[in-house]
Amino acid sequence: MDYKTILAQVSLFSQMKEDDLKRIADLVRESVYRKGDIIIQEETRDRRLFIVIGGSVEVIKNLGSNKETAIG
Repeated sequence: MDYKTILAQVSLFSQMKEDDLKRIADLVRESVYRKGDIIIQEETRDRRLFIVIGGSVEVIKNLGSNKETAIG
């Protein structure tokens, strides 16, 4: 998969120079998740940036509590 081309289509990266896109693309690690998988939990420190290139995700605030709310 050509990550540089995919990144160039993301607004955050769309104005970047070719060399900068390539350096970021070289750091990309693709992951596949199944329906119901928890990718990251609220208040967890994580240095990753997630870009969804296929499918969809659901963002849930206060997961597992009586204040659980879908926000995305």
